Amino acid sequence: MERPHNISIGFSIFATLLSGISLWQSCQTTALTKASSRATVEITQVRATIPDLHLGPNSKQNILQLQKLLTDNNFVVEGTVVNFGKVRATNIKMSVEGRDWRDERNTYFKRASLTIPDLAPAATQIAYIPLNFAEQPPPSYFKLFGLLEYTDEATGTRYHESWCYQSKGKALPIAELVFCSEA
Repeated sequence: MERPHNISIGFSIFATLLSGISLWQSCQTTALTKASSRATVEITQVRATIPDLHLGPNSKQNILQLQKLLTDNNFVVEGTVVNFGKVRATNIKMSVEGRDWRDERNTYFKRASLTIPDLAPAATQIAYIPLNFAEQPPPSYFKLFGLLEYTDEATGTRYHESWCYQSKGKALPIAELVFCSEA
């Protein structure tokens, strides 16, 4: 007795479709893994402050740098930079600009660029942003924004993230700063 070939052909087509779906799912998983395994650097907090002088191996250099920041500027903003990724972030640069958030036309201090040390995965670095206001007194309502650029050490790909924090209401003399969408 001869077996029907229709059943064999049906199983072959089903197996081919199942194999194709598995291949598609594998490609999607690979793309997701690549995206989530990169360096992801963000500024998580910004606050106006007088910097803490942490004594450590470079304490003399840190103290001299912070003293210069405080004497040359009206005050200093402390930005917390975190690498949430699974790969080391290198060549990190942060640009900063400030404006009165009620009047977008006026820039109130010179643009600043900062270089931040490389960040390992889950590492945090404090960046001191000098605010040298062009007008005196400084604006009561101000917004700090800029671009955070970094390189993923594993792939060499350069990424950039925009960021924005603004004062929560009238801010003089020291500001409480919140993420722009939370104000």
